[in-house]
Amino acid sequence: EERWLLEEEVEQEEEEDQTPLPPTPAPAQIPPPKKQSERKAEFEAVSRRVETEIKSGSISATATAEERKARLLTRLERSESLEVVAEVSQDKDAEQATAILGETTNLVAAAEALAALWRTKPLRAAEVLMGLTTPRGAELLRIMIAALNDPEAAVALVGMEEPGRVVGVAQFILPYYSRSVVYKGKELLTLIAKVSPESAKVIYAGLEPTECVSILRRTCLGLGRRPGSEKAADALTTRLLERDFGGAPEPALAALLLSGLKGDATKAAEVLFRFKTRGVKDGSEKWGKRQRAAEAVTTELARLDAGFAAEVAAALAEKK
Repeated sequence: EERWLLEEEVEQEEEEDQTPLPPTPAPAQIPPPKKQSERKAEFEAVSRRVETEIKSGSISATATAEERKARLLTRLERSESLEVVAEVSQDKDAEQATAILGETTNLVAAAEALAALWRTKPLRAAEVLMGLTTPRGAELLRIMIAALNDPEAAVALVGMEEPGRVVGVAQFILPYYSRSVVYKGKELLTLIAKVSPESAKVIYAGLEPTECVSILRRTCLGLGRRPGSEKAADALTTRLLERDFGGAPEPALAALLLSGLKGDATKAAEVLFRFKTRGVKDGSEKWGKRQRAAEAVTTELARLDAGFAAEVAAALAEKK
């Protein structure tokens, strides 16, 4: 019975991780981008106000975890994102922040809170994003682009999820077979691209080359959240490995993301060159597999944008 329940849980997770959330409607007017100094001043003012509330007793210092969680959820529903961050940024771990961002129905406020948490405690924000379901995390990142005009936060957060990191306390919110070092950047961009290809391209274009290569590699080789190899002992283990270690290559998705670098053929060529040459021995089976994968990506890129594909090919030829 325990094994049957585990199989049911795995099947449900697989389906949920591949289905994006319905897109949150964008506001009628997108706010102008804020300067870093403006964001800092705004958060400092809110932090002082929250500190005053704590000292005055308006915020109970003896509330239980569930009572505090309920209060923070209420604040998010009221779009008091910065107030929530002023509190959870002082927590010893990411558990409650992950829980409230995972439960609130106000996804715009949740996205704003995650972005603000990244500016306050970057590693904590990355830990929270790792602990959220992939569809919810992807939607919060898409909202940062489409509704909050905050691509800086979205790019930075995806970059911190790829390559993978040890996710600390938040890992214990995940099922036991998802713990330890996991990658998530590709998975987040995959779901974002299903809803808003342009948002996915904006995020990919802002990443560092190392992060771009990692996502390209896992996408066009079909590698999963824990790239590697392991022997499959039975059918259940096989399904877990397909999720964690990979499935079918997706050259069309890789090309879509790479097309976000339009206007910077040099960077696109550098990403492809590193993928084709780094960590592999010339002429080896692994090397050959990468050459074929890169060719499939460039073929798909030519279908999307022949002019940009030609520029990338020319820049790549100069590296040989």
